[in-house]
Amino acid sequence: MSTFIGPYLSCKGLFKLETNKIINTCSNPECFISKENLRCFEQNLFCHLCGSKLEDRSITENKQLNAQELLLGEDNFDDRLACVIGEYSNSDELFFITKKKYAEDCFFHSYEDNSVVEINNFNKEYIDNQKRLFKLIYKEEIDYLIQHLGIENVLVKWGLVNW
Repeated sequence: MSTFIGPYLSCKGLFKLETNKIINTCSNPECFISKENLRCFEQNLFCHLCGSKLEDRSITENKQLNAQELLLGEDNFDDRLACVIGEYSNSDELFFITKKKYAEDCFFHSYEDNSVVEINNFNKEYIDNQKRLFKLIYKEEIDYLIQHLGIENVLVKWGLVNW
């Protein structure tokens, strides 16, 4: 088990993404390939199942993306935050902590199972300063997630995260 103590990002909710695509599929409305909007190889002229001519068809795909999937799709956010999900978690909430190389001196990390940390060293001013610094360092990521998931679903918190 690993442990992190410090500011972290808590994200809930899903972003609905609708994309339009052109696929090459069977033109026969009775064919399974056509009914399921399955793709056929571009080099084929006829359906391998029913023999009908292939056609280009515009389809709409609906996906639901969580915070981790949203960040993975953006090159400028690549690998700055680590998504940690509890092994036994069944929640729709995802937790993101800083990666050491981006804020090594700012936040406390413990990856040892037997580390000891004095909790009484963390007063309200210290915690508020760490949360403020976290928001500053990860402003772009936080703003991006708020834009897609809503401000009520993206919160900077401070505490102990185990995974």
